[in-house]
Amino acid sequence: MTAFSFDRIIAPCDPATFLDTYWETQPLHLARKDPGYYSALFSSAELESVLQYARPQPPDLRVVLEQVEMSAAKYVNADGSLNMNQLYKAYGEGHTLVVNSLQRFVPKLALLCRQLQELMNFSVEFNVYLTPANAHGLHPHYDTHDVFVLQIEGKKSWSLYGSAQQCPLLGTFQPVIPVSVLPPLEQVVELTAGDLLYLPRGHIHDAATSDAHSMHITIGVYPTQWVDVLSTALTNLALKDVRFRKALPVGYLNDGSSRHYVDQQLHALIKVFAENASAELVHEVLADQLIRKSSPLADGHFANMDAAAKTLGLKSRLVKRANMRCRVTAVDNDVRIQFPGNTIKAGAEYKEALLFVARAKQAFEVDALPDSLDPGRKIILAQRLIRGGLLQMVKGD
Repeated sequence: MTAFSFDRIIAPCDPATFLDTYWETQPLHLARKDPGYYSALFSSAELESVLQYARPQPPDLRVVLEQVEMSAAKYVNADGSLNMNQLYKAYGEGHTLVVNSLQRFVPKLALLCRQLQELMNFSVEFNVYLTPANAHGLHPHYDTHDVFVLQIEGKKSWSLYGSAQQCPLLGTFQPVIPVSVLPPLEQVVELTAGDLLYLPRGHIHDAATSDAHSMHITIGVYPTQWVDVLSTALTNLALKDVRFRKALPVGYLNDGSSRHYVDQQLHALIKVFAENASAELVHEVLADQLIRKSSPLADGHFANMDAAAKTLGLKSRLVKRANMRCRVTAVDNDVRIQFPGNTIKAGAEYKEALLFVARAKQAFEVDALPDSLDPGRKIILAQRLIRGGLLQMVKGD
């Protein structure tokens, strides 16, 4: 599973070609004629286990037919378990079963999701759709995030109608589009097991099965847009400059002089913004947000902590846990290292050591921590970072 990567997901299209030609611009269809290409990712049997044992609840679980969602009361028991027989019945009657945020329930997908987030620096989410033969779950619509469709089992026919709006704002209204106002049909793509379809956000589409069932995973990418960067920069500036925080004149829409004043002030503040917005602060805020959205992956850390408590020494080798993006900041007389799931604070004398850890790409001995710390403090810091969830001892040490 660890061999699955973005490169493999879109192969034989290489990432540079994808970004230059398709990203945010036009659909990409890859017909591989290799039914098992994505089989290691997931299966309908694994979906059944997720439903039975992980018990996803609405809105993470949806049961849909022709855009109409079945009431959760029909398949969620009083104790929160799912009535599997009711879900089987719904599927047999043509309903599509959808599980959102699938990476929350499947460890191997959680790992791949984190890898994609680290590569792209965007939020990523996996959803799965199981549709019986001769069924239609959702009407024509578009998504406000980019979507990679990975056909896992069966086949499904996708109708593509072009863009309703190029690069719509994330999270804005996504209308179901009546057939009477649909743009002209651009192409029909049949996905069979092993195929991929990339749809830029804003691209209108719908999908249906014919003589076979279908199961596909969507990888939703929620990019940071330039409007987010500008909004972050404006908020940071407003925190320091009272002019951005003052109210508009009372009754500003009621007379011409007030409206003229608003126009003047708007242009003046735009100039102040252009001259004083801090790109450095924006980078810091975006880095903080990316880390806060992530959480550690399950990797046997309890056992590693037990081993470290018994054997940790200066010659012990440490490594950061998988996909642990770090950020070191100084606050007053303290220094802090932030990583998914935690922030650890220490005295200013630990700054070099924390920067060393944050920048480390490979395993290192405890004694390799900067000599600004004496041996005892090196061990104490290593113990804190292991207990806090950032570091692990290399197995066998």
